[in-house]
Amino acid sequence: MPSSDFRQANPKWIAAFAKLKLEAEKAKIAVSCDETAEVIIDFLCNDDRGQPVRFEFELKRTDVERIAESFVLRSINICKKAVGEKRLETGNVQKVLLVGGPTLMPYLRDRLADKKSGLGIPLEFSIDPLTVVARGAAIFAGTRRLEGVASAPLAQGQLAVHLDYEPMGPETEPLLGQD
Repeated sequence: MPSSDFRQANPKWIAAFAKLKLEAEKAKIAVSCDETAEVIIDFLCNDDRGQPVRFEFELKRTDVERIAESFVLRSINICKKAVGEKRLETGNVQKVLLVGGPTLMPYLRDRLADKKSGLGIPLEFSIDPLTVVARGAAIFAGTRRLEGVASAPLAQGQLAVHLDYEPMGPETEPLLGQD
């Protein structure tokens, strides 16, 4: 144990908690495919005596399922409410498209598909849930007309780029790169 004040709110341990969070996320993803995942951090931090601390933990899929249970139930209830607000029965819905990394979790998929406690609606697995939002956004963007954009004819091999955006952060000048 690093020290008696090893807690997330203590600024002294920011780096150690960042390492723990990163490895926990990797392990959570790993237990979507395997029953267990080893979390090993050779150097987490130094303890109060200046000695290096090694961290080892075995994460079990059942542990993640137990922790995620309330979130899974909440998600199912939100989906049921959305279907009910549209005055639909689950039999009226052809399929559910899963979106986002957590939908790769077998437990979530099983619970959603369950006819008694879940939605009981077939789930769509043919589209990668990690890219479906980006793909949809790209399709939508392709249908939008750009108003007021005019450019002079360009010579063969030249490309004009006009960027007009509302910044989402403190940076007012975006960095662009080319592969």
